[in-house]
Amino acid sequence: GAECQEAEARDRSSPVGVGTDVGRDVGVGLPGKQLEALKAIARGSNATLILIVLSGSAVSLPWAVASDRVASIIQLFYPGVLGGEALSDVLFGINSPSGRLPVTVPASESQLPSAYLDQSMSAPPGRTHRYFTGRPLFPFGFGLGYSSFHYSDLSVSHTSLPAGDAALATALTVSVRVTNRGEHSSSPSDEVVMVFAVPSPLVSPHGVSVPRQILLGFTRVTIPPGGSITARIRAPAKRLRLLDFAGKHQLLQGDYELRVGGRPPGASRELYPLGDGEPLRRVLRVR
Repeated sequence: GAECQEAEARDRSSPVGVGTDVGRDVGVGLPGKQLEALKAIARGSNATLILIVLSGSAVSLPWAVASDRVASIIQLFYPGVLGGEALSDVLFGINSPSGRLPVTVPASESQLPSAYLDQSMSAPPGRTHRYFTGRPLFPFGFGLGYSSFHYSDLSVSHTSLPAGDAALATALTVSVRVTNRGEHSSSPSDEVVMVFAVPSPLVSPHGVSVPRQILLGFTRVTIPPGGSITARIRAPAKRLRLLDFAGKHQLLQGDYELRVGGRPPGASRELYPLGDGEPLRRVLRVR
């Protein structure tokens, strides 16, 4: 029968061409004439624009990011029947947004894998936030709100673990104090605290693909203006595991820098106008 045209992103064309790789005809920008319409609206009005994106996955909008007419971008994905109410609460300041991107938003199609049939995770430019080596438009884990948060008093239950499979059942307990320094109304604001591990080059033996970053855990906390709370995150050591040459899961020897805060590793400071969420760091040694 005829090819289905209603699959995700079928309405988003790419100048790269179809070629032989599945999915390479799918673009990452706005579909059809939507970008032209957006630019026309910006040219024809003096109003400040808030861009609301409903999509099933990442949509790259470098023009909107660079434009001084677009004050903010709200990524709704597919919000469901209560999406309108949730959106109005954010737009009118009833709630402070606190979401984090579950995907990496590329700056351009050149940052996508060139061969979709090649399932190598580490082949340049790298797949997913774990292996991607470029500078995306927005990184995995990015998100802004109306409040500003400060991190202090980081504590990690383990500073070292044995290499191999002996510690795979171990769980780290990460505690950090989070203070709401914002002045967003009199209502509490949420903050998502994330724990990432960044392996050092020493962890990468020849032939083993080691991620650039690993999300170990996260939690959401609700804090009133001027208040503080101690967030606790359970971070299973098995999330650091990699396959060795024998095909077994192991903790590879080396140093892993733990980064605990409201920002993902490598996120540009310019993405955070309030300067909040700066991660605290500790080293976990696997020997």
